[in-house]
Amino acid sequence: MFDLIGFDDAVKESEWILTGEGRSDTQTLLGKVAHAVSRVAKRHGVPVTLLSGGIDDSGLEQLAEHFAGCFSVISHPMTLDEAMSESAKMVTNSAEQLMRLWVTRY
Repeated sequence: MFDLIGFDDAVKESEWILTGEGRSDTQTLLGKVAHAVSRVAKRHGVPVTLLSGGIDDSGLEQLAEHFAGCFSVISHPMTLDEAMSESAKMVTNSAEQLMRLWVTRY
């Protein structure tokens, strides 16, 4: 799929990639898209940050070997239904905060 969309060429021209998934754990490293993104980016020396709905603490150490930071969009306790209904807002807010960090590095 990456070949079909020209992903490798896009990564070559990138400075940073933000990727994510609903929940991240050690299974993320078993062929999920977020991990595939990090592998391509690593070949080109491009850092990749992982932004997920939730991160399993027991897999964080392994995830951190592949990503330049792993973050959850959840900022307070909530039900799954609440998280699903607020997901767009939470992802937008979290991505904005990460972008603010990225641009202040200059």
